[in-house]
Amino acid sequence: MPLPVEQFDEPIDVARLLAKGLQRRPDDVALISAEGGRSWRELDRASEYYGANLLALGLKSGDRVASLMPNCAALVIHYLACFKTGIVATPLNFRYTPLEIDYALKKCGASALLAHCSRDIDIAASRQAAELPFGVISYGSEDRRSHSFEALVERPAQIAGLTLPASADPAIILFTSGSTGPAKGVTHSFATLGWMIANFVHGCHTTPDDTVMISGSLSHIGAFQDCFMGMAAGARVVIPRNFDADGLLPMLRLHRPTIFLALPITLFGLIRDPRTTQDDLVSLRLCGAGGDKVPTELEHEYKSVTGQSINEIYGMTEFGVATMSPPDGHVKIGSIGRAIEGYRLSIRGNDGCEVADGAEGRLWIKSQCNMTGYWEDPEATAATIKDGWLDTGDVVKIDAEGYVWFCGRQKQMIIHDGSNISPQEVEDALLEHPAVAMAGVVGVYDLVHGENVRAFITLKPGVVAVTLEDVIDFARTRVGYKAPEEI
Repeated sequence: MPLPVEQFDEPIDVARLLAKGLQRRPDDVALISAEGGRSWRELDRASEYYGANLLALGLKSGDRVASLMPNCAALVIHYLACFKTGIVATPLNFRYTPLEIDYALKKCGASALLAHCSRDIDIAASRQAAELPFGVISYGSEDRRSHSFEALVERPAQIAGLTLPASADPAIILFTSGSTGPAKGVTHSFATLGWMIANFVHGCHTTPDDTVMISGSLSHIGAFQDCFMGMAAGARVVIPRNFDADGLLPMLRLHRPTIFLALPITLFGLIRDPRTTQDDLVSLRLCGAGGDKVPTELEHEYKSVTGQSINEIYGMTEFGVATMSPPDGHVKIGSIGRAIEGYRLSIRGNDGCEVADGAEGRLWIKSQCNMTGYWEDPEATAATIKDGWLDTGDVVKIDAEGYVWFCGRQKQMIIHDGSNISPQEVEDALLEHPAVAMAGVVGVYDLVHGENVRAFITLKPGVVAVTLEDVIDFARTRVGYKAPEEI
């Protein structure tokens, strides 16, 4: 049966996302970035000025304005202005090539583009950018062009009036990575985005006394949700200059964040840097990691330095963060936690029927956070959402205490003698061997068995007294028939 969870009373009002901070302490610093700090009042005023000037240019509610920006206060102000005016924020990956920029601008039907001046050459090479009805708004240019971000936040334009967007109106389009084909525009309404933020505030137990430090691009759902979860709760948000130890350590030491959310690779770099000490991380009450499987080795290394566990989280652009290890509860290393409020989980087989308790199956999710669909792609939307349930394509299992265990993606499954084998599970078993540094597992076609399991490994430096047969036997004691036939 689907797992029941308590629902929030109402979503965050995204158009008034700064309300709690403005009410409690308007002149306190709300956002810290490489450019310095901005108070709640300053963020509110800058986003109002910028939003009014976008409307004065002729843009209107429902128009898509893309952004090609690194992490900075200007991008946060841009998002806030879009939320206030009903303009649909459409962030692009800052590493996009001109061809990718063209694709995204055409796909969403953008009316304008906010772009950092460091991308001027690529913008000039983009055909779609040259055809935008309201052109390119430049940020960081010294020549103060007619459409510059800096000019648009200096003073407000006079507008006749502002009609607040409806809850069902689109608020943001987030492009997926396109790993399974051309990038799709995940569309969230003001309602689905508001629920997503509200549920994550509750999931992290965020309060106005917290300081949230993000890690990752604000153009992607992870850091985006982390940032606005903090702001919606009235908490201070810290955006490091970059996400290696050189960027993170100064922020940790100076601002003493209480919540830090990052990719596993970021935490690996931080925890393995010889300059990192326990005192650098002592302020954290919650260290969350998602976006990729958190290796057991990282969990152990983090705990050896801090004495605390990493709270693993699971989410997707299509619905935000749906599960996490409870901040005030037991963390099961290797689990992606339990469903947070507002999400219902259903584990199903390929036939769409729910599997037996404890069995592996595809994860389906139902929530008020589920995207409204893929932008102008009804076929892809219909293939992903059925009867209000969203098929994640990820294979998981749930234990008796409601903890979710990630087993792999359906498309990655190795089918051997009619049995599903998760490469992730086999890799994890191999990595437990004291001689193995890295491991990768694939399925190799076999006429009789369908696919056989083949592993590739790298041994740790200096290891000599181990055979491949030893490693296979080691894996077999942990995963049985799923162990690789060859390495």
